[in-house]
Amino acid sequence: MLMKFSFKITVNYIISVFSILAILFTGNILSANESSETKVDKSGDYVIIIHGLTRHKFSMLEYKTKFEKLGYKAHIVDYDGIKYPIGKIYNIVNKQIHNIVKDANKKVHFVGSSLGAILIRMVLEFNPPKNIGRVVQISPPNQGCEFADNIVGSNYADESFGPSIYQLVSGKNGIHNILPPIKDYELGVIAGDKNSGESWIFDIDGDDDGVVSIEKTKVNGMKEHYIIHDTHKKITDNKETIEKTIKFITEGTFYGF
Repeated sequence: MLMKFSFKITVNYIISVFSILAILFTGNILSANESSETKVDKSGDYVIIIHGLTRHKFSMLEYKTKFEKLGYKAHIVDYDGIKYPIGKIYNIVNKQIHNIVKDANKKVHFVGSSLGAILIRMVLEFNPPKNIGRVVQISPPNQGCEFADNIVGSNYADESFGPSIYQLVSGKNGIHNILPPIKDYELGVIAGDKNSGESWIFDIDGDDDGVVSIEKTKVNGMKEHYIIHDTHKKITDNKETIEKTIKFITEGTFYGF
C-alpha cells in the first residue's frame, strides 16, 4: 500500500513538473513570436530612400515597406538619372527631401544605392536637414567608378546612362571631388564583390561588383564597411543587403545579433 501511494505521488509530481515546463516553454515561444512582430518605436523618424542611376522608385519598395512596419516614416525620392546631369538631379532630390521632412525634431535617416548614395552625401553637405540620423550607402562610387572611366565618350554611355555618367568617373571630373570626408553622421557602406560580367570589356583592379571596386566604395570618416557577395545590378535587391541596411539604421552597426 505504501509503495503504491509513493508511486502515485511520484507520477503526479512528474506530471506537474512537465505541465509547468510546457507552460513556460509555450510562453517563451509566444514571447519570441511577439517580439519578432514588435515594431521598433522610432516615434515617426524619417527614412529617405534614393535609388540608383538607371533604377526607379519601385525598385526600393521593399525597403520602404519594411521601415514602415518598424514605425518609421519612409519615403522614396524619385528622379530621372539618365535625362539630367548630377547637379540638376541634386536639385530635384534636395527639393523633394525638404518637402517631405516637416518635423525638424525627428531624425532623418538615409538609404541610397549607387548614384543615390552620392546624392545623399551632396544633400548632407550642401543643404542638410536639421536632425541627421544614420546613413547607409549601397555600392556607392565614393571615389568614382571604373565602369564610368571605361565607357565615357561612347554611344553606349550616352544612350544608356546620359550626362551623369561623365560625373561618376574616378578622375578630376568626378563629382566625388567636391565632397569632403564624413564627419557629422554615422555612415555604413555596403559593397559587392561579385563580378558577373558587367565589366567584360575592361579590367577592374581588385575585388569589385562589376561596376565599382570595393576600394572605391570607401570614404574617409565612414563608421563601418560591409561586403556582400553580389553584383552591382543585384545587390540592392539582395535580402542580406536589406537586412543589414535596416540593422545599421536601427542599431548603428552591421554586425552582431
